[in-house]
Parts: sequence; C-alpha cells; structure tokens
Amino acid sequence: MRITRTRVCLAGLVCAVGLAFVPLKAAEEGRAKEETLAIVYPVADLTVRSVACEHGDHSTFDPSLLLTVIKATIAPESWQDGSGQIAIHEKTCSFIVRQTKENHDQLAELLSKLRRTQERELEKPLSRVDTSKDRDELRDHLVEKDVQDRKHSIQQELHKVFVPPTVKY
Repeated sequence: MRITRTRVCLAGLVCAVGLAFVPLKAAEEGRAKEETLAIVYPVADLTVRSVACEHGDHSTFDPSLLLTVIKATIAPESWQDGSGQIAIHEKTCSFIVRQTKENHDQLAELLSKLRRTQERELEKPLSRVDTSKDRDELRDHLVEKDVQDRKHSIQQELHKVFVPPTVKY
C-alpha cells in the first residue's frame, strides 16, 4: 500500500482532531512482522520553526532538522531502501510516517524524549549576570564611550568653524 495524496489529506484531517491514522490492514490481528502502517505524528509543539529575519518575527514550520534526526536515529536503512516513508503535512505541522510497528514505537519514544527535554529547557531560568559590579562596569563603559563620542563630535564642529583659510601667494 503506497502513500497517496488522498491518504495524506485524510491523515492530516485525522491528525487535526488528535487521532492516529492506521490502515485497516495494519489493524488486523494476524499481520506479518514486517508489515508497515501509517501513523500521523503532530510535531507543532516541538521547536521545529525557523524565523525569517527579513520578515520580522514571522516564524514558519521548518521540520528539516527534526526530519534529519528521525531518519538518522530510527532504522536509517529503512528510509534509504524505501520500506519506510515519511511525509510532511505543513498545514497541521505533522509527519505522516509509514514504518513497522517496532520503528513506530522507537519514533514515539524519540518524540517523547524530545518533548521532555524541551520542557526541561523551557523551565530553566534564563542565566543572567546581574551583579552590582557588572552593572557598575557597564555604566562606566557607557559613560566613557559617551564622553569620547561627545569629544569627537565637539572636535569635528570646532574644526568646521575654525578652519584656517588657505592662503595663495
């Protein structure tokens, strides 16, 4: 069974309501060990966004790094030989993956670990150096820079006003 445009659309719709798309053949009891099934993995909550600097703070769904991690860690040979397939559904920020049950289990565990790691990172307070010594040094540096800038500006203005006339003989 191959991934068709209809199946990708159906998987995206099913994902949007929080369900998993599993073909009927895969749900049967007596399936072969190497039979593949398609499952939709929502990844919108993972940090797979890129920020376009030229457009301001607009971030877009960019799953390329996550896709690379998945293909490198979950049965890499299956992606290369075509037995495993992955499609990106950008509207729902999800992956539609066709793999074996065992590889789906590994993928679910990987995504779970990434989510836990991300949650821990978000809970950490931002490290901020805010000692009075650092504040004083920063203030002194800014004051010194301001004084130098003003001196330079005054020297330029004086030079414009008091330029000696050129004398021709």
